[in-house]
Amino acid sequence: MNMCVKNTLRVLLAAATTAAFVVPLAACAQPEARDGTAGGGAGAQSSDSTAAAAGEIPATDGDADAATGTQALQGAACLEGDWLADNSYFLAAIREFGDEIKSVEGEVIVSFRADETMETTYRGWLITAVAEGQTITIQRDGVDTGTYSAGDTTLAMKDTAVGSSLVMSGDGFQMAVDAEPVDQPSASYTCAADTAVITTTDGAMQLMRR
Repeated sequence: MNMCVKNTLRVLLAAATTAAFVVPLAACAQPEARDGTAGGGAGAQSSDSTAAAAGEIPATDGDADAATGTQALQGAACLEGDWLADNSYFLAAIREFGDEIKSVEGEVIVSFRADETMETTYRGWLITAVAEGQTITIQRDGVDTGTYSAGDTTLAMKDTAVGSSLVMSGDGFQMAVDAEPVDQPSASYTCAADTAVITTTDGAMQLMRR
C-alpha cells in the first residue's frame, strides 16, 4: 500500500471516527501549479468551501431575516431539537486538504434535548475516497448518546455511550473500526432559525434543523 493510499485512509478514519467534524489532516500531496498553489480540486478553492473550512456560513437570502430578529429562539434554547448534518458542507471542508474524498452520503442527525442529553444518530453515513485508482469507503451506523451544556455562544459535548459502528472497505479488504467518543469541553456555535454551526479546534459542522 503506497503512501498516498495510507494518507487517504488516515483522513477517512479521522473524519469518520470523530463524528461529523472536519479534521485537518493532509491527504495526498497535489502537484504545484506554476503560480505556486496546489493543483487539482484541493488547490482550486471556492469562496464557499473556504468559508466551510473556517466554520463560517456563506451568506444567503435567509441571513437578512436572521439579522432582523425573525428567528424565534436564541442561545441554548435555539439548539434544542433535531438537526441534520450538512453533507455538502462537510465534503467541501474536508476537500480543502485533498480531493481524494469524493462523496459523503447518508444521514447524521444530532439531537439536543431540554434535559441536556444528546444523541448522534448515523444512518448509512458513507464516505467514499479514491486514491491511486483504489476506491475506499467507510460507513457508520448506529446511535451515540451523551450530555451537553450550552451558553449563548459556547457549547460543551461529551459522549457517555458509543453505540455506532464503523466498517472500512476497499479492494480486497474489510475491517471494523472503533468509533471515538466525542469530548469537546469548549466549542463555539451560532444558531439561527434553520441552521447552526458548531466549531471546535478540529473543525466545523453545519447543521440544518429538521
